Amino acid sequence: MQILQIPQILTRMHQALSAFLWGPPMLAAFLCTGAYLTVRSGVFPLRRLRFWVQHTFGALRRSKRGGEGGISQRQALTAALAACLGTGISWG
Repeated sequence: MQILQIPQILTRMHQALSAFLWGPPMLAAFLCTGAYLTVRSGVFPLRRLRFWVQHTFGALRRSKRGGEGGISQRQALTAALAACLGTGISWG
C-alpha cells in the first residue's frame, strides 16, 4: 500500500460511514425519538396547539408598543430574525 492511497481510503471510509449514519438509520432515530417524546409528554404538542398559536402568532397580531423606549413583540421578532439571517448569510 502506497502512502498516497491512504487519504483516498480514509475518504472513502468516511463517505460510506456518513452515507450510512445520515441515511435511513438517522431518520429512523429522529422519528422514533420524536414519537417517544410526544407520547411521554402526554401528546402535549397536539393538545396545546391552540395555546401555542394564540401566544405566538396571535400575540404578534395584537402586539402593543412597549413602555416608553420599548419595542413591540413584532419588532423584537423581526430584529431576531434579521440577526440570525445576517449571521447565516455572512458565515454560510
